[in-house]
Parts: sequence; C-alpha cells; structure tokens
Amino acid sequence: MTKSYRHFDHKERTLIYWWRKENLSQREMARRLRRSHASISRELRRNLWCGLRYCPRGAQMLYDYRVQSRATRYRLKKVVKKGVKKGVKIIL
Repeated sequence: MTKSYRHFDHKERTLIYWWRKENLSQREMARRLRRSHASISRELRRNLWCGLRYCPRGAQMLYDYRVQSRATRYRLKKVVKKGVKKGVKIIL
C-alpha cells in the first residue's frame, strides 16, 4: 500500500490559525482536518512567523520559498551530474 502525502493549503492553514487563537488542542485540529496530530504539530513548529506566532500567509510564503529552493537545488544537481558524465570542469 502506497502512502499519499498532501501539503496544507491556504484554507487549512487559516483554519489552524483561528483554532489556535481559540486555544483548540492540536489533536482536535487534527480530527477536524482529518490529519495526523503530528502533521499539525510539524506545521506549527516549521512555520512560526518570526519564531513567535503562526500566520497562515507567512506559512504559505515559507512553503513557496522551500519549494522554489528545492527545485533550484534539483536543477543544479542535474547540471552537475551531466557535466561530470561529460568530463567537464564546472566552476561555481
């Protein structure tokens, strides 16, 4: 059985924000979103804005930045591999 992963979307992040303001537990948030409580905990831990509070817009910006940097890193890795195969010296 394969696992499928879904990223939090803006709507879910906004719900987490409001529920957190209402002092709802992470487990209850997870039940309402039908997610693991660990996913909620990880989302809050990774995306604290300025290390202090959770902001859905800021969390989305951080997510977009991570996706972009991951894609750039992957493309760079492919270029380096091709250069190594051809015996080309690459200076970065």
